[in-house]
Amino acid sequence: MHRKLIVLPAALLLASCTATHRTHTVGRAHAAGELSLGGPITTALDAPAPMPVLFLGGRYGLRDDMDISLGYNLTAPLVPSIPMHLEAGLHWAPIQPGLMEQPDDQGWSVVTDAKLVWLSDFETGNMFIPGLGVTGAYRYRFVAPYVGVMAAYNGYRPFERSNWLSLAPHVGLEFMAGEHYRLTLEASWLEAAANTYGSGLQWIYLVENDEEDKWLGAFTPMIGMSWDVNTRPKLSRAAPEAPVPVETAPEEPAPEPPAAEEPAPEPPAAEEPAPGPPAAEEPAPEPPDTQEEQP
Repeated sequence: MHRKLIVLPAALLLASCTATHRTHTVGRAHAAGELSLGGPITTALDAPAPMPVLFLGGRYGLRDDMDISLGYNLTAPLVPSIPMHLEAGLHWAPIQPGLMEQPDDQGWSVVTDAKLVWLSDFETGNMFIPGLGVTGAYRYRFVAPYVGVMAAYNGYRPFERSNWLSLAPHVGLEFMAGEHYRLTLEASWLEAAANTYGSGLQWIYLVENDEEDKWLGAFTPMIGMSWDVNTRPKLSRAAPEAPVPVETAPEEPAPEPPAAEEPAPEPPAAEEPAPGPPAAEEPAPEPPDTQEEQP
């Protein structure tokens, strides 16, 4: 692999041949699939047309405001010297609808992206290009326009003709189609700050590629779609509205329970009869006459 020939494709693949940007996370323990089509405009077929780059990826929610992603460029095997292009990313959105006391279908978003691109021909070497980006958006119901920039460190360029910084500003529109689907239209301006003269890829520009023209960069239109496997949870943390008081008729006091009945008084006990006078004593029997009758 000749280093000069891989310099420009690496920067272009990093900035353009990835899934389109997303203005919010998928939610903790939720997953989403992503598919994008498009690339830098080329005159390889005489008429200006974007490269048909197809990128397939997916992401998983570590937290409500943080995702990880992994993607593969399905068109990379068709590009000379780059049969493999893999990309991993970490996405943090501390501000988005549903957070910071914003409703779930309206509000500002700020998404930061950290990416690492791995390019290889499986024979002569590997290239690892790190990048950082930020995207700001405002969502209103089902649409969210956004703007941002991606910056990458490309240490594989010929430094005598270019610097190490790869910049790619981007703008786009994200449409929410129900609870599970997102459609995205995006345009990027690639290599906004680098002189890529001598890269060997003359066909990616719309103008003649003299040394001074290499600062113009490349325009990249893309269309993307994502599918949320799970229904995105409601993230809103706003305080619930106080319930509206409803006037009701005053409640009648509950009737007091009846007093316990006192037990009926027991009838008085029958009086015992007064004792009668003592019975008269019977007279003692007279003693027998002991004197004998005289003849």
